Amino acid sequence: MKLMKIGAINLKHPTLLLSCLAFILTLLVCTIILDLHTYSLVQNCQKLEAARYNRRAVSDVYLCLVETESAQRGYIITGNIMDASQYYDAVNRVHAAVEEMHKRKQITPDQARKLQELDQLVDIKLGEMASTIDAYQKKGPQAAMQIVRDQRGLRSMMQIKELKDWLRDSFAPSLRDVK
Repeated sequence: MKLMKIGAINLKHPTLLLSCLAFILTLLVCTIILDLHTYSLVQNCQKLEAARYNRRAVSDVYLCLVETESAQRGYIITGNIMDASQYYDAVNRVHAAVEEMHKRKQITPDQARKLQELDQLVDIKLGEMASTIDAYQKKGPQAAMQIVRDQRGLRSMMQIKELKDWLRDSFAPSLRDVK
């Protein structure tokens, strides 16, 4: 049998060395492929987490507004100072929810425009509710009810709901986004 010399190694079976090298190369390729798949999985998890965060933040703003509106109505109907206190607490929760919404992640230019619209509508709605509370305190329940009857608040709340729904749908990752 002929001896083959590679560097300082004498080999009686060169095919064994080639087989070992092929096996090591195969392991290396498999490791690279696994790393790429792991990286892809991490990216997809980040996309899903961002979508979940964004959807929750937008929904929280809407739910806090509904709670605020409920407390406002309770105060206007009953004149109970506890309802006014609940109203002011709810307004603080709306502001906190809006602040949380501003921490949104991975958004498109369309989503950013819609979020700006939502910010403006939230300000309008909070202003309308504040004006009813102010009218009640300064001029009485009839003045507050007159503001409620003009349905400005209803229109802005309907627009807020439409934007909330659009944003929630747009934040839902599609199957083509998560591969």
